Formats: sequence, structure tokens, C-alpha cells
Amino acid sequence: MPELPWDGVYHGACPVAAKAIPSHGFLFSHWYSTATPYNNAVQDSIEVALSANTTLVAHFDTCKNVVDATIEQSERMLKAGVSIAVSNPSYEWLYNGTLVSTDSVIYNPLDGDYQLTVRFDSCEIQSETFVVNQGDYGIHLFPNPAVEALTVQFLMGQQENLSLGIYNTAGQLVWETTYSQFLGQFNGTIDVSDFARDLYILRITTPSQAYAEKFILVD
Repeated sequence: MPELPWDGVYHGACPVAAKAIPSHGFLFSHWYSTATPYNNAVQDSIEVALSANTTLVAHFDTCKNVVDATIEQSERMLKAGVSIAVSNPSYEWLYNGTLVSTDSVIYNPLDGDYQLTVRFDSCEIQSETFVVNQGDYGIHLFPNPAVEALTVQFLMGQQENLSLGIYNTAGQLVWETTYSQFLGQFNGTIDVSDFARDLYILRITTPSQAYAEKFILVD
């Protein structure tokens, strides 16, 4: 890339492609040009048809001045929000300072402090801290009653060995899975199509805590 500002000599009537490339932390804003068709153009890539001496200046603004990252709470979810339309964003959720998810949504959040980082193009923006304070915490199961599949949602805020078990009304373990040093968001589906139609209890246990929730299977 040549040093800027750039002066060059081009053949008249031959279109010249110009692209504004922001540095990290900046977004393209608009062009300034001595040629009216290109002055205040907001596309970062333009073709300039030269018929006279022409000046092009790309203007940029900081990402923080243009874009806000927000956290919105809706029922049992925290949703990532961006104040302008962006392409291919990536997300990082911190819970009490620990990375727990890279999804756009936190399902069934624990009480505590959340911060969201959104990255796209040359930008990296952070939300304000969002506090969740709902009181008692439990596993989220749905649909309940269930027929063929049961979705399970919960969040683990510290890394621990984890066991999920389904028990029948006689207290017998009928299904189990385990995870080593699990941390973060669990949003999974259990196939219960072969289970007898009855009442069950799903239990989640770690060395430091335990949760249990009832669900029913119907035809």
C-alpha cells in the first residue's frame, strides 16, 4: 500500500477503484471528494471515473462512537444486541469475569454479573455490565410434558465434573451422561422417545451443587 496521501496520474475516462480500509478500532464513515458524484458517498468501495483532477479523502470514526453492544433480558434468556446492522459478528460472554459462552444468547442465566464482547470487521466493543438477580435457580426443561425429546438448559459458572441423570418414580436411574470439567452453557436435547410414558426426575449433580426437576412423558 502506498504512503498516504497518494498522488497519481491516471488515464482519463478509465474508472479507478478506491477502497477505504479501516485500522483496528475504526469504521469507515464516508468519502470527501472534489467531484460531486463521490462526495459524501457511504460505500467503502467506489469506482471513480476521472475526467479532471479529483481528490478523494476517506473519513473514519471509532467503533465506540458508532456502535453499542447491549444485553437484553427476555424471559429465561440474555440476548446480544448491536445498535447497527453488522455482518458475521462473534460473541464472548463473561459471567463474573469468566468466559462461559460464545453464542448470541445465554439460556437460563445464573444470578450474577454479565458482560458481552462483540467483534466484527475491525471492531471490538463491550457492553456495560448487566446484573441478573432472579433468586432461586433451577434447570429449564421443555417441552413439559414431553413426547420424544426433552431440551435441557442451564449454566455452570465454575468448572466442575458434571453428571446428568434421569430417574423414574421408583428411584431407578434410567439414563445418565457425564462431563469432565464442564464450564459454561448447556443447551442440549435428550431423546426420550423409548422411555415408558411416566413421571421422571432429571438430576444434575457436581461436587458442589445439585439441581432436580420433574417432567412427564405423554403419548
